Amino acid sequence: MTWDCVWFGSYPQAEVVSSADSYTAVDKSLLKSGDIIENSSLYNKLQSVTGWDANNDITVDGNKYRRMKKSDATYTSNSYSNYYNWPDSDTWYYFKYEPIKWRVLKMDGSQAFLLSDIALDDQQYNTEEDITWETSTIRSWLNGYGASSNKQGNDYSSKNLIGSAFSGDERSAIVNTSVVNDDNINYGTEGGNNTTDKIFLLSELEVYGDSAAPYGFMFSNRTYDGGGADVKAAHMQRRWEYGAIRTMRIIVTTGGCARRDTMRMTPRMSVSTAGSAMVVIMSTITMTVCVLL
Repeated sequence: MTWDCVWFGSYPQAEVVSSADSYTAVDKSLLKSGDIIENSSLYNKLQSVTGWDANNDITVDGNKYRRMKKSDATYTSNSYSNYYNWPDSDTWYYFKYEPIKWRVLKMDGSQAFLLSDIALDDQQYNTEEDITWETSTIRSWLNGYGASSNKQGNDYSSKNLIGSAFSGDERSAIVNTSVVNDDNINYGTEGGNNTTDKIFLLSELEVYGDSAAPYGFMFSNRTYDGGGADVKAAHMQRRWEYGAIRTMRIIVTTGGCARRDTMRMTPRMSVSTAGSAMVVIMSTITMTVCVLL
């Protein structure tokens, strides 16, 4: 399947390094073209420049960058080759904001339904307790909601995705979408209350079956869908490296596991509604928005 694509907003993606030859943070076999920017002069400038804001962002020579340390990662491990290799806890690492590429799933007049082409970040879906999309922390983080919008009471009004990825004018172009949280197709598990959001994750009905087919996804929930496979931005690899799982709106139970009767997606975008539970402490952020073009 080939999608029409647009570029809208920006987010930290490629990592700025002083030397590609000495770069060991990610196994060379996992790197793709554009993951790193080899520029020793720029790297040194980012190390010495002052004025980083509360989000650890700064604009240098007209380009925006984000820095992060090991403590900023969602999860770290030195036990696996496909995790980011953090040599210490004190070094800053630098990432350039680059345009976000979106797949156009649907056009309705001047309104486009967009899916980010790659996994841009990795965050907790929620902590270990029963949850639906409505009161999850991931919904609040994506949209910049305050403490009253999620069960954990976390305030994401200052540090969030929507504020980092989109300018004020761009946020105005993103449509408030009525997000229908249907019950699970096979088991009837309650999906929770419907919501109204600018940014959201795909639902079960949007990735397989009659409703998903127009978006370019497979009809069957048992079919490998190569079009859904996630490619990770370098910045997302920093967050958490153990495979790109395209997380959707789901129900999470105590212990941080998805209900056996909710839907999950494997790293290769094979859709499964079978019985085994899946730990959903981490969420790979492949988001959807509706935008007025």
